[in-house]
This record gives sequence, C-alpha cells and structure tokens, in this order.
Amino acid sequence: PQEGDTWFWVNGDKSGIKVFVNGDWVEPVDSDTQEKIAASVTEAVSQAKAHTDEVKQGLSSDIETAKSQAASQASAAEANAKSEATSLFSTAQNALSDAKKDLIKSIEHEASARNEAVADANSKAQNYVNEAKKDINDTINAFSVGGRNLLLGTANGVTGVGSNSINDAFGLYYLAGGKKVSDLYNQYGSSGYLTISFDWVASGSTISGTFLPQWVGNPWGGLSDSDIKVSSTNSSGHYEHTVALSTDGYSTGWASAIRFRQDYLQGNITITNLKLESGNKATDWSPAPEDVVLDYTTKDNKIKETITQYQETNDGLVSKLQTSVKTALEQIETKISQTDFNQKTGELSKTINDTKDTADKSLKTIGDIQEADGKRDYRISEVEKTAGEIKQTVSDITNAQGKQSGYISTLQQRADGFVATVTKVDNLSIGGRNLLIGTATPWAVQANDNNFNFNSIYDHLKGGTTYTFSAEISVSNGQDSVSVGAFDAPIGTTWGFSHNFSKGVKRGSFTFTTPDHIDNDGHFLVYAGTQAHTAGLSATYTHMKLEEGNIPTAWTPAPEDTETVLAQVKHTADSISNFVRDSSGNISSDFQTALSRTSIITGSTLASSIQKQTSSQISSAITDNNGKIISLINQDSSGVQIAGENIVLDGDTTVTGDFYAKGGNFKNLNASNLTVGTLNGSQVNITNINANNIVSGAISGANLNINLNTGSVVFQKGRIN
Repeated sequence: PQEGDTWFWVNGDKSGIKVFVNGDWVEPVDSDTQEKIAASVTEAVSQAKAHTDEVKQGLSSDIETAKSQAASQASAAEANAKSEATSLFSTAQNALSDAKKDLIKSIEHEASARNEAVADANSKAQNYVNEAKKDINDTINAFSVGGRNLLLGTANGVTGVGSNSINDAFGLYYLAGGKKVSDLYNQYGSSGYLTISFDWVASGSTISGTFLPQWVGNPWGGLSDSDIKVSSTNSSGHYEHTVALSTDGYSTGWASAIRFRQDYLQGNITITNLKLESGNKATDWSPAPEDVVLDYTTKDNKIKETITQYQETNDGLVSKLQTSVKTALEQIETKISQTDFNQKTGELSKTINDTKDTADKSLKTIGDIQEADGKRDYRISEVEKTAGEIKQTVSDITNAQGKQSGYISTLQQRADGFVATVTKVDNLSIGGRNLLIGTATPWAVQANDNNFNFNSIYDHLKGGTTYTFSAEISVSNGQDSVSVGAFDAPIGTTWGFSHNFSKGVKRGSFTFTTPDHIDNDGHFLVYAGTQAHTAGLSATYTHMKLEEGNIPTAWTPAPEDTETVLAQVKHTADSISNFVRDSSGNISSDFQTALSRTSIITGSTLASSIQKQTSSQISSAITDNNGKIISLINQDSSGVQIAGENIVLDGDTTVTGDFYAKGGNFKNLNASNLTVGTLNGSQVNITNINANNIVSGAISGANLNINLNTGSVVFQKGRIN
C-alpha cells in the first residue's frame, strides 16, 4: 500500500473504511458509528432520570400531604356537620361537585399542556436526531465514494459584481487542513488528478465579459482551459474541469486557496456548489468533513438549548399542577368545613376516594409523561454523545494526521536539506555566456496604467534547462522590488516566478528550471514593479544577464555584442589593408606615395626600413615583406642615387650638369635654350615656323631639294604654280 490509499473492509455484518497513513491503516469511520451513538448517552439518561425522580418525589409528597389534609378535614367536617347535614346537604353536594369539576378540569388541562410540550420538544429533538443521522450518513457516503471536498466553506455561495475592468477577483475558498498545492501533489502523486466543479448564474440588465477559477498564487492556472464567456444568451451553467497534478508548477505550488477572476465583466456572477476533489470524475456536491464537524457543534448547542427549555417548561408545569391541586383542596376545605356530613358520610368518603383516584390517575399520567420524557431525553442525549464521539474521532484523526504531517514535513525538510546539499555539489553548473544582447545599455520598462505591465526580453527558453537571471534594478516611486518570471509561449503558464526579485539586495538573482516538453519558445518577462501592482510604475534593469546554470556569475556582454565591436575593428583593418596592399599582395602605390611624404615605417609587419651609414656611404631604403626595394636613396663616392616607382621633385630644381632623361614629357620647355644638336623630323612635328629664321642648311623632300648654302635647287617632278 501507498500513503493515502483507501481500504473498504467487510467482516460479517461489520464494514468500514481505513486509510493508509504513515505505515498504518487508520479508521476514519465505520459501521459501528451508530452503535457508538446508541452507547454514548448514559450520563444524559442518568441526569434525566434524576430529574424525573426528583419531580416524582416532590409530586408524590404533595399528593400524600393533600390526601392527609383531606382525610383530616373530612373527619373534622364529619364531626362538626352532623347537626346541619340535612339542611345544608344540597349546598355541600353542589360545592363538592364544583370542587371536583374544578380539580378534574385543572388536572386535565395541565396534563394536556404537558402532553403538548412533550410532543413539541420530542418533535424538535427528533428533527435534530434525523438531521444528525443524515449528516453522519452523508459523511460516511462521502468517504465511501471518494469524492471528499478539499475546499472549506463551500456551503456558502459567492457573488462577484462586475466592474468592467481586467483581473478583478472575487470569492476565496481555502484548502482544508491548511494545505497548499504542493501538499496535494505529494498526497496524490504525479499521476493523480484534481477535478473542480460548480454551478454559476449571471444576472443583471447587461451581461458580458468572462470569468474563470484560479489559484491564489503559484501555479495560478490549471483550473480551466479557457475563459467562461457570459452573455444574455449564456447566463447560467454547470462547470467541470480536470487538471493533472503533473502540470507545470503543481509540484512546487504554494497557493492555498481558490478564487474567481473576472475580466471586463458587466453584471453579476453567483457561484454555488463549489467542489474540488481528487480524481478525474466530478461527483455531486458535498461539504468538506471539517465543515460537517463544525456544523455538529451548532446542532449540539441547539439540542442542549432545547433540553434546557424543556426542563424549564416541565418544572413550570409540575409546579403549576401542584399549586392547582393544593388550591382545589383548600377550596374543598373552605366549602365543606361548615357542612354537617353525618347523614352523607359515605358519599363524602366516596367523593374523597374519587378525588384520590383522580389524583392517582394524574400521578400515573405524569409518570407516563416523565417516562416518555426520559425516552426522548435518552434519544437526544444519544445524538449528543454521538456528535461528541464523531467530533472526538475526527479530532483524533486530524491530530494524528497533523502529527504525521509534522513528522513527514520534518523528515521531508531534512531530506530536502540533504538533497539540496548533494544537488549543489553534484549538479553545480556555472554558465557565463550572456544570452541577452545589448545589456551594456540599461533596459527600461516604461510606465503605463496596467497592473500587469511587463516586457519579454527573451523568447528562446529551451526545455529541461536550468537558467539563472541576475540584474540590478531601480523602480520609480521608491519601490524596492520587481517581479520576473519564465512563461510559456502564450504567456499563460508560469514555469518559474520571483514575486519580489532583488528586494533588499544590490544585485538580485533568480534560478529556475523549464519543463522538458517545451520547444525553444519560452519567454522570460521583467515587470515594471511587483505583479498586479505595476500601474504608474517604471523599472530600470542594469547589467542584465540570463545564463544557463544554477550559479549567477558576474555580468559580461553577450558574444554577439563583442562580435559587433570586432566587426567594426575588422572593417577598419580591412580598409587599411586595402590601402597598404594591392590585389597582388604587394605595397600599393597609394601607400608608397604616403610613405614618400612621411616617415612612419618602423615596426610595420608589411614593410621594413633599411638605414646604413659608413664613412663612405649613406643608404636609406624601404623594402616590402618579400624583400623587394620600394624606394631608395644612396650616397657614396660615385654620386647620389634616388630610386622609386614614383619620384616627385616638388619645387624649383636646377641642374647644373648634364641632364639625361630616358623619356618623358616636358611642359613649358623654352626652345631658345636649344642651341646645338639635331631635331629629327621623323619624331618631331613643328608647326608655324618663321622661314626668316632658316639661314643655312638644306631643305629636302621626296621631289625637291634646296641647299641654302650652295643655292642648288633640284626639282624631280611635279609643277610650279
């Protein structure tokens, strides 16, 4: 057997229920309950008998006194009334007859009133007995069926008044025994279920909006798949919903009560017959056993009150009857003391005997009434005793369960402590990689009028993973804490939640584990304040960090943030590389030009400088990383050599010796400085020549030759115009 298992046993004509608690089968209730009821009234019966004997003794004494007085007075009357018996016989007879009638009438009236009082008290007591028996049977049936209501006070319905606003709550029903959701998980196991059921009615001139049942605290959800929508055409119904205890958040849930949430509701919603029970099948409403025990106290007080009232009424009636008998006898004494009964001694004796018979009958009637009263008191006391035993039994069970829960809780706490210690050692894992991007800049949740104002800062939580979130926070209006939590993709189910994150510390941290079934789509939310109280508040989160593992580490930026900076550096380096090198990997002309105008080569990995100075030579050169000379200035005894792909002489330049150029273009050349040498016409074209400047030499062509020195002109062919 496992903790909480139920055993329905039968042994001959006996039967009952046992529950397996802390290794033992405990009897909460069995078929001996009514036998216990029948055996529990000894003390009350004794009190009733004592009271009856007291009344009977007093009444008997009064009657005997009355009889003695009557006999004595009759004897005196007989002695004194002989001389006047004849004349006053008629008067005496009438007086005696009237006295007898008055006595009989008074006794009959009091007996009737007594019977009515007994019947009324007996009827009331019987009603309480029936109610008590019904409650006992209902309780036994509830235990037998297994539909034990886990909520207290459900006999009282609740009405929520619509406010046309979001997240307005009404009603509050606590779990029996001071339990919370995680206790139900531990009691019924991860394979167990909870089923909630209730009736609802919407009323009002305008009916619209939604409502649903929810836990007051973690896990919040699970008691409904969707909102219950109300309208003028959907204004009442019966609701049933089953939730598996394996649902996220139930194993650690700290909620201890259920309430109803209404959103944009107009009109009123009345909830009745609320029931939360173990299992996946809803059963008819019944109160929690704790409520039944409390109700017995009320019924017990009513029964005791009825007994007290009956005893007071009974004492009054007996006292009144005693007074009436005494008064009647005194009237007889007054009326017959002046009458002579010498001639009617026999009739007077007979009348006295009749009076005695009537008194005896009255005494017997009173005895019968007292006997009935005793039986009625017996039944009432029987119920009282039974109620007391039931209360004691339930109290004993509750105390035993309380002690067991205490022992289990203590063991669990110790076990949890060992497990936690082992877990910290065995499962110690440290992340470090920040999953949040851009956290070097503080994150602000801006204020609005919503009491559930939050931002989703990460939407890729994966399943079966432990995460730790840490940050420094500041909140407007002097608040010192915020709420943070992990939710599913629709942001409807909580996987982990910190209601007062960072309260009282400079930098807070929060560790949680996601369920296995999620698919890389979980959200992490940060609020503008504490949940349900964020209206008008704003919060700033500085140096946020979300990392895998169960230990918070110091803040570092996400690798993506570092890669962005590196990309910028790389871009700059690439630009420099393109400037320094050409497509072949050699020093570019642009860089060479820059080098020619600066002196910045020392220490470069792309080029190196060579500087050499001796007594006969001064050299300065730049080579690339392949050893090729880029530029050179060399001075020695043979002269000065300047080498480079491009040489720029920026300024006036005077060449005093011979100037030789292998080739080139000369701008603004002064031809007056050309005094000797030959201009080869095959390579030089001269236009607009002044012939006056041609003074010697020969002008020759294909068909004409003119020698200016000899005057010879040779004309081969053609014509002269």
